[in-house]
Amino acid sequence: MIFSKEKTKNTTKSFFTSKWKRYSLYGFIGSAVWHYIYYTIEFNENIRKPEERRDMTYIQWLKKQFPALRQYGIPYRENSVEKK
Repeated sequence: MIFSKEKTKNTTKSFFTSKWKRYSLYGFIGSAVWHYIYYTIEFNENIRKPEERRDMTYIQWLKKQFPALRQYGIPYRENSVEKK
């Protein structure tokens, strides 16, 4: 019995055979781990005092640009954003 290439499907292909899918998953996991570590340190009272806590730089920028986001995460303070 001869099968044509159009009718057969490759069922051995994994979801991760495409490099962009694999790297995007690694990037997502890496970003999630980075945020978890950063905020674990920020909310550890033995390391940081509550008045010294800050969000990540891009989170500060997002909160400044979109005031509706200020209710999430570390409370937004105008003086916590360093001005250059």
